[in-house]
Amino acid sequence: MQPTATIGVTGLSAMGRNLARNIARHGHTVAVHNRTRAKMTSLLAAHGDEGDLVGCESLEDFVAAIETPRAVIVMVKAGVPTDAVIDALTPLLDQGDIVIDAATGRPFVDVVDDAAEQKGTGRWTVQNALDLGVPVTGIAEATFARALSGHTEQRAAARKLIGDTASETPSKVDRDQFVDDVQAALYASKVVAYAQGFDQLAAGSREYDWDLDLGTVATISRGCIIRARFLDRIKEAYATEPDHTSLLTAEYVADTVSSGVEAWRRIVGVAHLVGRRPRRDAGGLTDQPVACSSGALTR
Repeated sequence: MQPTATIGVTGLSAMGRNLARNIARHGHTVAVHNRTRAKMTSLLAAHGDEGDLVGCESLEDFVAAIETPRAVIVMVKAGVPTDAVIDALTPLLDQGDIVIDAATGRPFVDVVDDAAEQKGTGRWTVQNALDLGVPVTGIAEATFARALSGHTEQRAAARKLIGDTASETPSKVDRDQFVDDVQAALYASKVVAYAQGFDQLAAGSREYDWDLDLGTVATISRGCIIRARFLDRIKEAYATEPDHTSLLTAEYVADTVSSGVEAWRRIVGVAHLVGRRPRRDAGGLTDQPVACSSGALTR
């Protein structure tokens, strides 16, 4: 097969097929492949007129259809399915080819030059938020935590300086209240992170003239990788008031944050106070990191 595609997408479930269509609509020729042929042919039949989509029935044809150095996006379920795709792709690729795991951001095989360090949509989201001047504290802290997890030598060195001491755990803790507080803090953190994300989408829509219908965006996301019922609340909020100053001002979001903020503060405070505690199951120590929840609370 003569290479004509500038990029390839393998894995054509909802996210993969929509990503391929999006790239093709922006003027790129996209090689598309799926383990089962039917998904590939149905994509071409339904949306082949939207752009240049090159259907490939085998991985060999898929790789051959992409111009070198190749860029391949893997859009399959994380874990065993992803490993299987990578194992099959490895002998077909050349040095300098780039493989992107859109699901997990994990590095793949030795034939890929990994010059990007931590990969994923989190980094791009935070970079764009800085450009737009939109605070996305919860998302940013999640991204930084992931980056920090890779710096094991730095963390080990810091541990030697700081030690493993911690403040005493409060002697009287209402277990049921503590569990309720954790639940409220987690939900409030999630709600704020969603609100920050939609505020960023709104800012991007204004900056780039996208004219996004954010209620429709919530509906699309509800049927995709995110299954949270909270997205229905977001849709309702934008149906009631399309031009929210911030999604945090929507009635349901504001009520959720207001009702959970005291529990949220207690949990973040306890986590910082306790620090490092003995871990009974491993005989070692465990951290109590709450960077994402703490970051979202600052909003």
